[in-house]
Amino acid sequence: KNGGVSAFTFDPHIGTMKFLNRQSSAGADPCYISVDEDRKNVFVANYSSGSLVVLPISNDGSLQAPSQVIQDQGKGPDASRPEGPHVHTAYLSPDEKHLLYTDLGTDKLNIMRYHSSKPKPLTLENTVSVKPGNGPRHITFSPDHKYLYLLQEMGSAINVYAYSGGKVKELQTVSMKDPKAKGTNGAAAIHMTPDGHFLYATDRLDASSILVYSVNPENGQLTFMERHTTYGQNPRDFTIDPTGKFLIVANQDGNNVVVFRINPGTGTLTTTGSGIQLGNPVCLKFTPAE
Repeated sequence: KNGGVSAFTFDPHIGTMKFLNRQSSAGADPCYISVDEDRKNVFVANYSSGSLVVLPISNDGSLQAPSQVIQDQGKGPDASRPEGPHVHTAYLSPDEKHLLYTDLGTDKLNIMRYHSSKPKPLTLENTVSVKPGNGPRHITFSPDHKYLYLLQEMGSAINVYAYSGGKVKELQTVSMKDPKAKGTNGAAAIHMTPDGHFLYATDRLDASSILVYSVNPENGQLTFMERHTTYGQNPRDFTIDPTGKFLIVANQDGNNVVVFRINPGTGTLTTTGSGIQLGNPVCLKFTPAE
């Protein structure tokens, strides 16, 4: 019920971390964190309490107490899960003039204006509603920043939007569900290759797969390429290495991390046979090393 956020220093030479401090997330079950490029603020999504929180960063990298708490209100049509607001991500726009956050419980994408120098840096500018019960979860931008892709967890779908200055226009909705398969779905993570040619999204629960889409450079729309097993249960997250050659999946309930090679022409995946066993991996990030 009382979530926390911790700060660490990182040694890029040997990869070790040192704990600095911990602050309350001012909410329950924090599930996503992001940081602005100027290292002024940390943004945290509290899933169970349905709130978005801003924590200022001190010069030494440690965290200060929350400076702003935005509490969502409302609920969705499925009482078994969205009985209230559930903030799932806090994602800065590429120009960092806006912060976008999803609320799975109210089926909304909220777009906030970000003024880094203000004591309370976020103000609501725009709200986008999706199909009731679809449960928006994570987002990603195209490398040219013209398109926004919204992954919907409960509906296992991807919405494609044209994006400009905090405003969006819906272009396409793609279902991730396999019409021939039976069982449950739960979309989890979404990322693009650095060149913007391909987009990937994972589907959890019984589906436990990763889907590959090619991206039309003229309009940002998606074309399905393949559905691939992740060799583990519940692929909660994945990441693409900076070269765009490899994709690494974290199978939360498979207790493993699996490495795939990306075909540069088609975007399709082949396993490298490389990976590690790891208890309940839920998020993967690359960091520069020296």
